[in-house]
Amino acid sequence: MLLDFTDFNGAARTLARDPAWRDIEAVVRGMPLPVKASREKGIKGTPIFDPIGCNAYLKAKLSKRRWKPNVQIASDVRVLGLGVDLLKHGIVCEAQFSNYPFLINNVVRTEILHRAGQRLGGEPIRALIVITKAMMFPASQSTLYYEQATGQIDMLVRHRLINLPVRVVKLHSPIGRQVKGCSIKYKGRTSRAIVQTCKRGLRFAQAAVGSGTRGDVRPTRRQYSGGFAATAQERARWKSSVLDA
Repeated sequence: MLLDFTDFNGAARTLARDPAWRDIEAVVRGMPLPVKASREKGIKGTPIFDPIGCNAYLKAKLSKRRWKPNVQIASDVRVLGLGVDLLKHGIVCEAQFSNYPFLINNVVRTEILHRAGQRLGGEPIRALIVITKAMMFPASQSTLYYEQATGQIDMLVRHRLINLPVRVVKLHSPIGRQVKGCSIKYKGRTSRAIVQTCKRGLRFAQAAVGSGTRGDVRPTRRQYSGGFAATAQERARWKSSVLDA
């Protein structure tokens, strides 16, 4: 996959030549585009971005590079969550693909730990890296996009609510060119248990309207002019891969 990023509060200086950042960059660039069959009415069976598969891939690959997954935080802060996704040498990484309000929770939680001088993995927190998907990808409703993430964090910075160095990473794909993809089939509607994984070539036809505008909210389905290109035979295979609810 391709990646871009936006830095806040001096993250460029903090992460310059940092091995932890180089790990993330290498893993993301080697990642196949994760997709699954949608269950939403009107687009059932069509491919959409798969956040569970993406999260699992990032944790598996970064763990091999000595990142610690699912690191618990101090009990007095657990009202904001049990722990962080990934940690290495004071760099916290959150793969944020869930409903967009959760981003503020993750950022504020890490800011509180940073201000309090709490140590994770025996080291003080130096920066937060948030990995998000571009608005170009069809996805489940109300999930976070990079364009929303940068807009929200920019507002927090402008109002001086956070001083933690933050880098927001955008996962995106070339348009009109076949890329490596990975389609995943799960045991049930809300299950994380994988029953089938298939490698396949994917081609993204066109970006969503307004996807280049910083701080855009997700467009409605009527505004979408893009999607994963597929032949009729490929679309039929996708529809047959949807599990019964």
